[in-house]
Amino acid sequence: AVTMSGDATIDNAGALAIGAGKITAPMLSTGGVNAATSGVNIAGATGNLVNFACSTSGHVLKWSVTGWSCAYPDPSLPTLANGKIWVGNSGNAATEVTMSGDVAIDNAGVSSLSTTGVTAGTYSKVVVDAKGRVTASASLSAADINTALTYTPVNKAGDTMVGALAMGGNDLTNAGNITMAANKYLGLSANSTNGTVAGQLWYDAGTIKYYDGSTTNISWCCGSRYYQYEWSYGGHSEFCNRNFWQFSEFCFCNINSHSQYPNGFCSCHCRSYQ
Repeated sequence: AVTMSGDATIDNAGALAIGAGKITAPMLSTGGVNAATSGVNIAGATGNLVNFACSTSGHVLKWSVTGWSCAYPDPSLPTLANGKIWVGNSGNAATEVTMSGDVAIDNAGVSSLSTTGVTAGTYSKVVVDAKGRVTASASLSAADINTALTYTPVNKAGDTMVGALAMGGNDLTNAGNITMAANKYLGLSANSTNGTVAGQLWYDAGTIKYYDGSTTNISWCCGSRYYQYEWSYGGHSEFCNRNFWQFSEFCFCNINSHSQYPNGFCSCHCRSYQ
């Protein structure tokens, strides 16, 4: 009887034990399958079987001429024609198409918008389609401005009014000659306060008055006749030392006090002389 020794031993119960590192790659059967719960069983550097597995989620074993390694799987896409893109069709299958319509794309991935016929520039009036694109442009016209304002502005270079122009109590200054249309009236302001600027003319309780720069005067229409001033005080009357005016439309009477009759009043009479 002998005792088993060497690469394997056996005890008195018949249990066979193979020594560590005793089975090498050349001893393995090339037609067998070595199962593993994770990764694959391969021969290590010493020739013993080892379990080779990847620790990063998603990595798989990849073989190359340098050996096994762990990496993400290589994509497996079919070829795609120049300038095409993949689009899922109605059957849920990826189909190569050329992008068209309002946007195009080249084989470098650069997209471009389609033109609308409007050249680059700054415009005050544009037409926009439902997609927000400018499709036409133009300059503002006078009609556009009038429509926006809801009225036609007065041209300061000259214009003709088609309605009344109310100044709202504001002054109209630095005017030129004023020519009235036929059958119109010149309405004077009803004013009981005397003027302070030479040439001012106003209507005061039935009397037309004007200011000559120093004195307030009263005017009457005398027609095309001679007229003269007359100072009256009580029952006494005398002619003031005033010049006669011929063929005047208005008779202007100074209402300053008479030197002899300070409480009298001055009146103007239209008289004919041969």
